[in-house]
Amino acid sequence: MKNFWPLKIKFTFYRGSFKSSLDLFAFWQIVVSIFFVGLAFLAGLHLYIFYSLGSLSLETKISEKEESLFDQEKLRVVVENLKMKQENFGKYFNKKPDLKDPSKI
Repeated sequence: MKNFWPLKIKFTFYRGSFKSSLDLFAFWQIVVSIFFVGLAFLAGLHLYIFYSLGSLSLETKISEKEESLFDQEKLRVVVENLKMKQENFGKYFNKKPDLKDPSKI
């Protein structure tokens, strides 16, 4: 069976040196394997979450909450005020000003 430990350390006692050697093929094989196993795990997790959320019936939760989020009467008053401002703006915008030149008085 092949040893999957990527770091091979050799101790030599001549000249007091410490040598280390790497088997780069085995190291990259492990890195790529871990990446694809993690990718497959995350894809499975995302699919599980997607389908578990998709199976929930959101329509029933929305229909249970039929009450209004805002006061209808206050909204009607605001809309009326905006219409009145729009009419006043149109009326005053189209009318020429009635100003007299003060130097000619």
